[in-house]
Amino acid sequence: MAKSPKKADAKKKTASNANDRALIEKQTAEFIKSGGKITQIPTGTSGVSSGSGPSQANKKSPKATT
Repeated sequence: MAKSPKKADAKKKTASNANDRALIEKQTAEFIKSGGKITQIPTGTSGVSSGSGPSQANKKSPKATT
């Protein structure tokens, strides 16, 4: 059975998350200030282009050597 997280761990994680968010907000502001643009991608759009390589089904697994 999994152990429940300790309160100290939960506080650490929350502080870490807040620091991460602040860092991302700062980096985003700097990116936009330097002329960068953010493009919103519609939900359901894949980052994988068709024809970008063999599909997973076509890949052959490596043979075991003895």
